[in-house]
Amino acid sequence: MSLPGYYNEWDMYADSNEGKPRPELDSLQVDIGNALELLLLTRACRVLGLDELELYHHHEGLDVAAKRHPRMELYYSDDGLMIMPQPVLVRSDPARNITVHNELGEIELHGKIVFEAKFTTAGRKPDDPQLHRGPVQLQVGMMCHEAQAGVLVTCYSGRDLVIDIFEPHQATRQQITEAVVSFEDHMANGTWPEPAELRDFVKAWPEAGPDEQPVDLDDAAIDAARRIQAATEAIKNFEEDRVQSYTTIMEQLRENKYGEGVAADGTRIRATWGWRKSSAKPAELCPKCGHELEPAKPESSARSKTISIKEMK
Repeated sequence: MSLPGYYNEWDMYADSNEGKPRPELDSLQVDIGNALELLLLTRACRVLGLDELELYHHHEGLDVAAKRHPRMELYYSDDGLMIMPQPVLVRSDPARNITVHNELGEIELHGKIVFEAKFTTAGRKPDDPQLHRGPVQLQVGMMCHEAQAGVLVTCYSGRDLVIDIFEPHQATRQQITEAVVSFEDHMANGTWPEPAELRDFVKAWPEAGPDEQPVDLDDAAIDAARRIQAATEAIKNFEEDRVQSYTTIMEQLRENKYGEGVAADGTRIRATWGWRKSSAKPAELCPKCGHELEPAKPESSARSKTISIKEMK
């Protein structure tokens, strides 16, 4: 239940074993997103015809708190919750950026609803929303709150409000359950999960043991070794081909910035050989004695070592 490069089960287990708290996110974008949560959910409620005054957070006593799953160590901190006073039918509507993720393309919202708000400076892509940017969180939220639906509200590029509505997804819920049970079992038994990605293997075996007889590699490992050799050679060849291609174009462009031509398939290609300009800088002097710390630098320019390629419409 993690993506390569992200904080995963191995990181969590290692930190828990050493008594470390999960690292806090220190991100301006995350802080902006947190500050905009209520605004985004309020706007989404208006689009969906819901009363934003019905939004609330889960509390433990007087404090806003994460909700524990009724049967396992799974917690969810909501961006917003709502108990529908009356059922509301919502249909997918591309013109209003509403997508209901089921076969019917429509859903009757009733009972408890879980909300997630996301803010990103990136533009919306055809395959959005990515599973790790809200959908999986909503499945966790629906599990913990035993909710009927989850509403993901995403603001793309700071101007496009997009609403994705999800029902409980059994296969995803099963994966989440298995991941939680596996983690808790490892914590209870003092064992480690199976490595899933490269950095996990490095953590699992941080040092090589003393010299000993070599391990007999099976057919799968031998095949993997051959693939590593082939991939390494292919990367080398591709790099050599790329450098040679740069010099071919540079030879034709010379003092010119770009050139254009038509490929065999009819596509018009533009090749650009740019350069970087640096402004003149005065000498850097010691504020106390006036000694020259860094000499003045004149205005300068340097040609790029690469060529950018663009297909023209």
